[in-house]
This record gives sequence, structure tokens and C-alpha cells, in this order.
Amino acid sequence: MAVYTHDGPGDWRQFILREDVKNLPTMEQRSQFLKESYEFESFKNAQAFLQSNSLNSLNNQNHQGGNLKNKILSATYGGTFTSISSNTTYIDVTFQENVSIYGSGVPFIEIVNGQQGGGSLANFPYAYASGADSKTLRFTHVHPETINNDGGAAANVIAVGNDLAGSATGTISGGAAAPYNGVPFTGVAGVSDIVADCILDGGGVLSSISFVSQATAYAFKPGDVLTIDAAALGSGGTGTITVTIAANDLTGDILTLVGTTINENGSEIYNSANNPGAQLDLSYTSNSTLTVVAS
Repeated sequence: MAVYTHDGPGDWRQFILREDVKNLPTMEQRSQFLKESYEFESFKNAQAFLQSNSLNSLNNQNHQGGNLKNKILSATYGGTFTSISSNTTYIDVTFQENVSIYGSGVPFIEIVNGQQGGGSLANFPYAYASGADSKTLRFTHVHPETINNDGGAAANVIAVGNDLAGSATGTISGGAAAPYNGVPFTGVAGVSDIVADCILDGGGVLSSISFVSQATAYAFKPGDVLTIDAAALGSGGTGTITVTIAANDLTGDILTLVGTTINENGSEIYNSANNPGAQLDLSYTSNSTLTVVAS
């Protein structure tokens, strides 16, 4: 194919005056003109195609740079998640290089709640809050005040085997020092058959109160009171033991990032050095956890 540095064969009237054309028969001149016109159009189309491919190749290189080079380094929880008082906790996602966000949707991470502490939600979102045009994007969750300790994330469970002796006061006088199993406690309105295995020591103190079960579902909270007297204990003697539930007596939900991903929610997180459209690989592996505390 010819390589043209001008506008092809040009105008017909100028074409027939060319030295290599003017002495040709008219039909041959016309044939040559049509041939060169066709070749010139083919040449222009080929140049446009090559230019387009070159731009696409450059664009793809830019895209691959975003995909391959700017990876997520870490995703970790931060803050203290209290089950009763209002609070804000966060997840920081750190990239190798600065990232930006394009679009009107708010990206989020749907976390996994193990519900060990009685929370009602197995999943809930942490929404993007800040960090665009930097290496770290912060996603936050606002937990509302929940005075009954029974929210989507909670810490209202007394785990089987949990020893409540550290929260107990009072003594049993004249009782026989011995283990007492299946001891019924009372005190929380509406909760029946709270049972624990206990050990009464020689000083009349319950040195061990190992929680066993409760018949009625209840969201325990700090300040709840359980009681047992000598008669219920079956030890003989007199006196009452009072257990005032503390925050550290309660098991909290464990939030985890295992198996989670960033949902761009219609927007795009992209490498700041590129343009939108250079889709990043937003996958990550994180074992970060956050335990909800009853406070």
C-alpha cells in the first residue's frame, strides 16, 4: 500500500496533468485515479485504526496499572463498639497508593456479626465516610443508644460456664462448705429458672458461681441483680448472696471482616493516578475482628 503525505490523488483536473499520468489514455487515467483514490481511503482508514488501537493499548496499560499495582494492603477495625451507649466505630482500608471515588453511590462494607452476644443482625454495613484522594478509606458505622442492650449488635449473654463470683457480695452463715449444683437464682423480672453451679467455701462465700442456663430469653445488662439465699442454696444456715451483673460478665458479639468485600454501590474506587474506568482489584483478606462490649 502506498504511503501518502498529501491528500491522495487530489482533484481530477490536477491529477491528469501529472507527469506519470498525462500521456496515458483517458480510460487508463480514470482507472489509475480510482485506484489511487481507493488506496488513499484505505490508507486513511488504516491509520485511523492504528491510532485507535494505540490509544486503546495505552488506556489498557493505564487500567492494568491500576489493577496490578494499587492493591489493598489491609482492612482493620478501629474504635470501641459499646452495645448500650451510642458510638461510632470504623474500618480503615489501606491501599498501596492514593485512591479516589467517582459517582453518587456511597460504597460500603457489609460486615459479618457472629451474634455471640445476642445481637439481632447477622450482617450490617459500614459506609464510606472519608479518605478519598489518599491511601486510606475509612468506613464507619453509627450504633444508636440501646438502653435495653438488645440492638443489632449486642453484649447481653451470660455464657455457659462464666463464673459470676467476682460480681457477688454477701455471705451464708452457718452453711456447709461444699459444691452445690443446679442452684436457682432469682431477681430479674420476667426471667425464670436462672441456674448456676456453686461452691460455698468455709467463710460462707460463694467462691464459684458457674452459670448454667436460663429458661426465659432475656437481654442481660450491667446492673441487673441476681440473688440466692441459704434455703435456695440448700446449704443450711442463713444469709443471702447478691450478684450484680458487670460488663465483663457479659459476652459480646464478635464482628469480623473475614469473607467481606467492598461494595462500590454504583460508584467507582479508582487509582488517583488514573481516570475513572481503570477498575481496581478491591479484593482483600482480613482476619480483623471487633468485640462488642456491654457499656
